[in-house]
Amino acid sequence: MLENAESMGLPEPDPEEMFQGIEDIRLFVWQDRLKFAATTVNFSGCARSRIVIGDYDTTSLSLKNVKVIPSPTDAFKEKNWIPFVSQTEPEKLYFVYTWSPFQLATLNEKSELCIERIHDVKFPYLEEIRGSSNVVFHRDMYVALVHLSVEDSLPKQYYHMLVWLDKETYRPVKHSSLFRFDQFGAEFCLS
Repeated sequence: MLENAESMGLPEPDPEEMFQGIEDIRLFVWQDRLKFAATTVNFSGCARSRIVIGDYDTTSLSLKNVKVIPSPTDAFKEKNWIPFVSQTEPEKLYFVYTWSPFQLATLNEKSELCIERIHDVKFPYLEEIRGSSNVVFHRDMYVALVHLSVEDSLPKQYYHMLVWLDKETYRPVKHSSLFRFDQFGAEFCLS
């Protein structure tokens, strides 16, 4: 995909930033359009990780109508928001903002993140749970694949688990045991 500031509708990026480009793209369909959510540093305008959303144009192989979403808390790092299109509220585009506590958010007309639902859910792990996959509806519940990584481990150890959400409240109601796919080390999983 073409990552061009002009075609994306963004100001020119900072070429001095350590992290360049658009990363961790999550594709989803909302209102019959192929959309994406991703992370960027050099296009953020603040030298910090920020989420961008926009259109994923398969005809021109480019990212279009891209918006940088400001952090609601001015956090240093915004990463791995998960798009969530509910079957009962398809007109709303939700994002899983954090997993513990579970925070589900929408964007207002100014493209600012607004936390709409908070569930005080505690997972039995000290590490921060992040990402990974889009939320899908399966067997009368929503399910997502998430990951955590163990800090100061070399190679960095990634673990994954499934999390099921209630179909009415979207509250996380159960999770699988931790697992890894193949080996200890970075195991990125987007779907």
